[in-house]
Amino acid sequence: MGSPAAASSLSMLLNFYADGKDSISPHADNEPSLRADAPVLVYSFGGPRDFVMTPFKGGAAENSGTLSIALRGGDFLAMGGACQREFQHAVPKRAHAAPRVSVTVRAHTH
Repeated sequence: MGSPAAASSLSMLLNFYADGKDSISPHADNEPSLRADAPVLVYSFGGPRDFVMTPFKGGAAENSGTLSIALRGGDFLAMGGACQREFQHAVPKRAHAAPRVSVTVRAHTH
């Protein structure tokens, strides 16, 4: 796994979830400018929310099943290695949820 500090630039993305209606649909962080060898780091603040990881169909991790992690305030998650190539992740809607902010740090090649 490469070091994010060795990248030519880092970016921080802040997502605010006011309540359970706010969500992020399934996706992978695969923009061309992202360093493929650097982890994507997620810091969670505020109310708990589910962070769901689902393997891509036809990928090497296809049979690993869906993973749901309850991220709580103060939790840290690192998605490294083949995570972005093999899985998509999401924060689904939920009936009731306290406000939450997630901070994502990503390394770019340029």
